[in-house]
This record gives sequence, C-alpha cells and structure tokens, in this order.
Amino acid sequence: MALLKRNDLSTQSVLKGIFCAGALLILSGCADYLNNWDSSSARSGNAHQANTAIQSVP
Repeated sequence: MALLKRNDLSTQSVLKGIFCAGALLILSGCADYLNNWDSSSARSGNAHQANTAIQSVP
C-alpha cells in the first residue's frame, strides 16, 4: 500500500514538472512576440514620417 502512494506521488511530481516546463515555454514565446513593437524611439527624429511618405503611393 505504501509503495502505491509513493509511486503516485512521484508520478504527480513528474506531471507537475512537465506542466511547469510547458508553461514556461509558452510564456517565453509570448514575451518574445510582445517585444516586436511597431514604434520608434525618441532619437529617430522624423524617420517614421519619412518612411511613411516614401512608401505611400502617389
């Protein structure tokens, strides 16, 4: 009986570890995705406006 409980506990800990590793992988992918902003820094001057003007179709 004690052996069955010990085996169940180790199975649960393995499943928790797999779940935590999967959650970390998913969250790290979200963080990488969210770092791709479509913005410019304060030092860029009017680069954003210049690029918009260059790419506009007359």
